[in-house]
Amino acid sequence: GRSDEELAARAEILALRANWNKAIQYYSEASKMAELGSLEQARYDARIDQLMIQRDRFMALQ
Repeated sequence: GRSDEELAARAEILALRANWNKAIQYYSEASKMAELGSLEQARYDARIDQLMIQRDRFMALQ
């Protein structure tokens, strides 16, 4: 399987392409793979929150 870091890297590529839902999905998978309570898990979860905000802002402009 893929590592959490690989999933996070792929998620960033998706986010750059404005594919927020898929990016959020990849970060969610990475978060589940990361050690519970780790800095990595917190970073992935924070990025999910950022991406949800970006997605919502973009949708509001449509």
